[in-house]
Amino acid sequence: MNDKQDMKKLLFKGVATIVFIAIIIGAFLIIKDSDGITGRVVKDVTPLLEDTVDNIQQVVEDSDLKEIVKKKADELLKPIDSKELITKIIELREHSKADKTIGIANSVTEINNMLEDLKKSAINTAWQALVGCVFEDCKDDEYINMINAVVINDLNGRNEVIYSVIETYNFWNGKNIIYFSESLSKTDSLIQQLGGEELAQKWKEVIDCDGKCESFTHKTIELIYLINNKE
Repeated sequence: MNDKQDMKKLLFKGVATIVFIAIIIGAFLIIKDSDGITGRVVKDVTPLLEDTVDNIQQVVEDSDLKEIVKKKADELLKPIDSKELITKIIELREHSKADKTIGIANSVTEINNMLEDLKKSAINTAWQALVGCVFEDCKDDEYINMINAVVINDLNGRNEVIYSVIETYNFWNGKNIIYFSESLSKTDSLIQQLGGEELAQKWKEVIDCDGKCESFTHKTIELIYLINNKE
């Protein structure tokens, strides 16, 4: 069960408890005032229910429920250092391509420690796919998918540019010319806004490849690295 389902289940239990207590109190009052059930019960229940809500709220404040809800919310909203994480992912690719066993192991450990308490299903799913092939020969698309999952989690600043680069990369050899053209124009504009001669040169190399040269994906990942580490 994922974290959103856990949160919904927890909140449902809290609401169900409140409703149950209200029903018990209401039934008790009806039985108690059975001699004058019309009018008196409705009149008398209102202040008591208000007291009950206040009491329940106090119980929640005094119990562990508030802390549990807060902890779950913190897990779902926990920020990540996307710049460092993307750098580590690209370093892992370099170790894997060079068959550096110790380097791979170190990178996997470092990344896993960063993700250990992170409750982001898209990132964790992409990470599991990458870990499954990293000691053999992961396709570059696995690394790009992992980076994409990271930047989608926080589409601000450099992450927005990286996301646009990956979107354009995925459209490059596709059949939808309109989507590709729109994505390419947007990416070009974002990269120009970032500025920098090295970045512009690498972007030109990617464009000149036009999705056809053997190093196209490699150059795209190099471009992502430059964007990620742009000051």
